[in-house]
Amino acid sequence: WALPLGLLAAAFERQWKGASESTDFVGARWFFMHVLGHLAFLQYVLPVFEPEVPSSSLSYEDALKKCGGSAGLADYRNTNPIEVLKSHAGTDPDEKKLIFYRQDKEHLQKRAKKFNSDMGVSDEFAKGSVLGVLRKLDKETDALKEEVSGAWEETKERIG
Repeated sequence: WALPLGLLAAAFERQWKGASESTDFVGARWFFMHVLGHLAFLQYVLPVFEPEVPSSSLSYEDALKKCGGSAGLADYRNTNPIEVLKSHAGTDPDEKKLIFYRQDKEHLQKRAKKFNSDMGVSDEFAKGSVLGVLRKLDKETDALKEEVSGAWEETKERIG
């Protein structure tokens, strides 16, 4: 914003002084004063009101370990197409190849096996995939159908 506002300041000076065609540099003084004042403000005044937030030296993998490795199925690396392509083009054979994350293809993620194999695990289930949720709901619906049909048969016998 320093340059556009500097041009505005130069135009204001030219209008104020009534510059004619012969005075070429009228406005340059206010332009440079404004640009220098703007840069000084950004360098010295603004940091006083908004202190810098220190960045972390943790890598993404270290941050995941610190969180217990429970980032769910979608994380920064497998939802970023550039990171996925970089993992496939890497020269390191030990580096794991990422699979691009899509909600309808969650079962392709390597971590999905952990969430979907045992539906009785409640903590991991809460952080699991949509496919896992659907499987759990399907099992609960089948159990509920059996209960209702059993109760219906008992009711028919009592009435009947």
